[in-house]
Amino acid sequence: MVIKKSRKMGEKVAEQIRKIELRELWAQMEGIPKDTEIVTTCKLGMRAYQAQRILEGAGFKNVKFMDGSISSWPYEIYGEKPF
Repeated sequence: MVIKKSRKMGEKVAEQIRKIELRELWAQMEGIPKDTEIVTTCKLGMRAYQAQRILEGAGFKNVKFMDGSISSWPYEIYGEKPF
């Protein structure tokens, strides 16, 4: 699962991508700011959806998951297709 934190429009472009295994999410949740947009993703979408539900249950308000996840991403990442 990948958690992507992005800034508001108009702010200097600043993104942080953190890779967190779903089984480690509870242990690493303290380090994730609750006041930012979070997008979860994985290879097919199931773990991303589970991560979204876990984060929302823990009080995160602006959490989304990428439907279809990386397997449906049509663009190259670092010069190659993700899967």
